[in-house]
Amino acid sequence: MKNFRRFALRSYVFLLWITGQLHRAKNRLNSSNAVLVLMLHRVLDKELAELTCSQPDIVLLRSTFERMVRYMVSEFEIVDLRIAAAQPSTVATHPRLAVTFDDGWSDNYTAAFPAISGASLNCCIFICPQLVGKTLPFWPERVAAEMRAKESRIDVQRINTVIERLKVMPASEREGYLRVLPINSEGDVDTTFGWSQALEMQQAGVSFGSHTSTHQMLTRIPPVEAQREILDSRIAVQSRMGHACDLFAYPNGDVSPRVREMVKDAGYRLAFTTRPGFWTGSTNPLEIPRVNVSEDKVTGLAGHFSRAMFDYSLIWKAARNVAEHTP
Repeated sequence: MKNFRRFALRSYVFLLWITGQLHRAKNRLNSSNAVLVLMLHRVLDKELAELTCSQPDIVLLRSTFERMVRYMVSEFEIVDLRIAAAQPSTVATHPRLAVTFDDGWSDNYTAAFPAISGASLNCCIFICPQLVGKTLPFWPERVAAEMRAKESRIDVQRINTVIERLKVMPASEREGYLRVLPINSEGDVDTTFGWSQALEMQQAGVSFGSHTSTHQMLTRIPPVEAQREILDSRIAVQSRMGHACDLFAYPNGDVSPRVREMVKDAGYRLAFTTRPGFWTGSTNPLEIPRVNVSEDKVTGLAGHFSRAMFDYSLIWKAARNVAEHTP
């Protein structure tokens, strides 16, 4: 059934491509003077992708990423987030993209950074200062590791179901469950990069922003704790990286009017969600949409990077979301 759905979707995308619908979506992105902000997490070699405990929807293969970078550089204008914010209505000759990474995984440095620097591609990485240089720093990977340890052939969907249930639990209840989980520190697949690597990437042009101190879902913890996560992370990033930190990404995309005001009061100028859409001149600068990128979204039937799937999953669907929410 899964293979049939995959075939059906890619057949539909092919139809959109030959009828010009995907090309028109790119033209709409360009003509609206908008920016499409991409949200990536992990870039892994194939053998490491089979070992990671991260969910598939945050993983991109290194070979796919490298092909995607070449496509983006050739067909789009890759913009710096701060420049895009200062010039939101700039008329561009090519559709505009911005590239962001969440969490600060070590493969951002080992796998993504070589392709980024080689293409002189602007990007921003949102990091959690207290989780820099750690093994299994985020609880979803810990949950997956424990479930795999108990049942080696466990279905990925079952793991995802448990993780999604934990996300909607009250924070105190979830922490009680997580507290008893063992932390297996063997291996180096699910680790975050260190500060020295972050500084090296910064010197090559990579920007850094805050993703809270410990990746808390801000709408599910007490306001005092949320405020501390937001402010302390900004101070830590500025201290470690030696530059102002005015870019923020909401963990899990969780934002509310109260959380948004906390982010503003902490001194951030731009903040990014996980809601898909275009960033235009009328977008609230503290709720900028982003489109998630994963392997399944940008590969064709042969398993290789597909321009048509990229345009469909990231641009065409974002354009539809804009249309659905436009009065």
